[in-house]
Amino acid sequence: MREDEIKSELYDPGIRINTNPPNMKVEKKGKGGINISTTVDLDIEDETIKQLMHQKGYTNAEVIIREQMDLDRFIDGLMRNRKYVPAITTVNKSDVLTEEQRKEYEEEYDLLMSAETGKGLEQLKDQIFEGLSLIRIYMKEKGEDPDKKDPLIMTEGATVGEALDELPGDMRDRFKDAKVTGESSKFPNQKVGTEHELADEDILQLNLRHV
Repeated sequence: MREDEIKSELYDPGIRINTNPPNMKVEKKGKGGINISTTVDLDIEDETIKQLMHQKGYTNAEVIIREQMDLDRFIDGLMRNRKYVPAITTVNKSDVLTEEQRKEYEEEYDLLMSAETGKGLEQLKDQIFEGLSLIRIYMKEKGEDPDKKDPLIMTEGATVGEALDELPGDMRDRFKDAKVTGESSKFPNQKVGTEHELADEDILQLNLRHV
């Protein structure tokens, strides 16, 4: 199934692939009718918007639109059952593609891979982490190498304190400080506290109080 066919299959149930929610705000009011404000030169007529909102059950509302959009996207902004999800489209068995197919698919899909040869699997993993806003934290014991086989998986923007909460035991109660090496640190083994924001593939060493 091609990418456009996949998107079409998901569109009717309200799933929107690789797009953000419409940049608009709708607030119901008790009176005053429907008032529309825009920060862009909108192509849709105000009267069309009002008619559409009446059809959707709105009588009194304040509408602020901050992007250019068509009617379908405006309807998405009114509905509460839309889901906006990141997606990666891949082609497996890339090792058996012809050169012509390869060039065509490279333009249409995010990644060509082969489960048979392993080609593209690491790249797929990296794209999944990036698309889902996940980060890998490599835990390290004092005097030992970081554990890069079994990283702690966190969401982007996670702090040292949130990492403590994901670990077994009473880590937060025993926490003294931590050392971080990686993109989020100013220098290797920077000493940080619970509010320090971690980055992908940081190495984290915890200093805990003995009980």
